[in-house]
Amino acid sequence: MVATMRSKVAAGAVVIALAVGVGSATIATTAHAGGAPATHLTFSSSLTSQGKNLTTVGSRGQFVFGSNLLTGTTSVSGQAGTIQWVATVNYTDGNGPWTGLITVTTPTGTFGLDTRGQASFVAATGTTTFKGTASVIGGTGAYVNMRGVGTETGVRTTALGGAVDFTWHLTVVGAGA
Repeated sequence: MVATMRSKVAAGAVVIALAVGVGSATIATTAHAGGAPATHLTFSSSLTSQGKNLTTVGSRGQFVFGSNLLTGTTSVSGQAGTIQWVATVNYTDGNGPWTGLITVTTPTGTFGLDTRGQASFVAATGTTTFKGTASVIGGTGAYVNMRGVGTETGVRTTALGGAVDFTWHLTVVGAGA
């Protein structure tokens, strides 16, 4: 998967940074080998479920699988934006893999992310943490030439389908935002 994600970024442009925050966006540019400037783009959102199609099975109800549509607002490069995330889950006792397709829209364009990761549930606190990767699918407007990869982290303190706070850290090239 990493090799596939790296192929979407110009040679030498993969640098991933971690930070935590909700509702913030930062941007920095770094020159890389091959002359392609990479932009480090960080944005966050508190997402809420707009509709879920989840199935619970097993003798204890320990297996949950299905899809969830989440939406939220964000700020990308100083521009207010929206996020729509179609996510799928396959959890056992609240733990397991998730995947999703994210659409981020700002006044200057739209870009898509292909995401996947792992959810970890702590029963004692009722908290689920999320760690995953994101790969830029493509974009329109200011993001039409954008490509890149990054990480995403999140936390949910409610039941599955409840609000979740996520932060994305991308290293991209070709973003004109």
